[in-house]
Amino acid sequence: MTQDRELRVLGDQLLLSGAQGLRLALGLVATVLLMRGLPDALWADYVLVATALATALQFVDGGFGAPLAAALASPAGGAALWRRVFALRGFVATLLAFAALPFLGLAVNGLEGGARLAVAALAFLCLAAAPWRGHASVLVAARIERPRALISIGSQIVFLAGVALAITLGEGSLALALALASLLVRESISSVAVAWAARGRTPPPPEAGATRAALAPVLLATAVGAVYLNADVFLVAALRGSTELARYGDASRLAGPLVVLPALLVSPLVPATARGRAGGVAGAAVAGAALLAPGLAGLAVAGDEVVRLARGGAAPGAGITFSWLALAVLGVLLGQSASVALHAAGRSADWARVAVLGLVLNVGLDLALIPGHGAVGAGIATFSAELAVGLAALVLARRGARGPGLRVAPACLAVGLAAGATAVVAFSAPSRYRLLVGALAAAAATAFVAFAPPLRRLRAELVAGPSEEGN
Repeated sequence: MTQDRELRVLGDQLLLSGAQGLRLALGLVATVLLMRGLPDALWADYVLVATALATALQFVDGGFGAPLAAALASPAGGAALWRRVFALRGFVATLLAFAALPFLGLAVNGLEGGARLAVAALAFLCLAAAPWRGHASVLVAARIERPRALISIGSQIVFLAGVALAITLGEGSLALALALASLLVRESISSVAVAWAARGRTPPPPEAGATRAALAPVLLATAVGAVYLNADVFLVAALRGSTELARYGDASRLAGPLVVLPALLVSPLVPATARGRAGGVAGAAVAGAALLAPGLAGLAVAGDEVVRLARGGAAPGAGITFSWLALAVLGVLLGQSASVALHAAGRSADWARVAVLGLVLNVGLDLALIPGHGAVGAGIATFSAELAVGLAALVLARRGARGPGLRVAPACLAVGLAAGATAVVAFSAPSRYRLLVGALAAAAATAFVAFAPPLRRLRAELVAGPSEEGN
């Protein structure tokens, strides 16, 4: 019976991963349609509103959901904590919903008259329904993956259909309004459907010590993180205007799906990091980097080609910006690997401090670099902030580790050599073939480094049980 349950859980996790992959693919298709179909000024408006919506939903969610799900699924979680979180989400969502119309009136120029009011009404309804998205935490705690997978794919199909309709039938303000309406409908459907799938279920029963203080650092970290992850878009719009925002939107929207990859790679290694073993956090990060670094190096070298293929033409500055944002994913990988260990060890306050560091550093670099370098400066700022946050979190997580250490230096060297070789091979190819050559080189380098002796030894140590660690 236990084996059957484990196989069912594994099958559900594979289904969810496949659904996330399909969702990302559909989202990229929608992004390409919007990049090609909307004029730069309207594309910049779309990027600005979509980023504002993402920031608002992250405030309501308490971040991307993983830290909050971990808190609710822990022994210190439970129904009492759940009620407090839901009430707080409802309050925040209500405030943000009433801010929708003023924001659309002051910041967005591409919407006119009735279109502006219609989008504002949909934004109000979307944010009003947003607290129900928190029921995804219940599904995570209960390991119910299939409804989440179906909801993810179904809502994205609705969004893609709406975008295709907007580009085909709409024009000017109408096209922008239809695209934004599709985005808001997608998020509203997701909120309601997740609540329906989780009906009748509650988090694990509370234990002694389940207080507001247990969740406060998590909420602080994710609220601060929501700002620093999206501040670059608002600052590019404020400091350089819609044309430069359109270029940054090209790069950030194409690089955005890459941010999901670290979570998919880190999740199988959560048990090793949660045990708090010395070097376990760094080992998990290096094991994930072995699968990511060569591909990211190839994409970074071929950034201009990636943007040119997506836009159907040149976009000055967007290619190099995409390269910086692709490399920033390595910093995200470090941070997510460390955050798992910090949350599991009850050290969420340390993660909150790191998030504040990221906010200060990112905004400071944005203010210094965007006026003179535009979208490229914002990309450099994001890369620097993500790398600093990842390294700082890694240092803090290792500081509280225990048990025998893991040998990560040989694996780090192997990963670095694989990524460097990929970059050299891709850069040596003619520009029109760099993406193809980079992809082939990255595939070969990833296959080589994944099965190299240093990585095999590291993975064996990561999955070893506590009894094996002492041998």
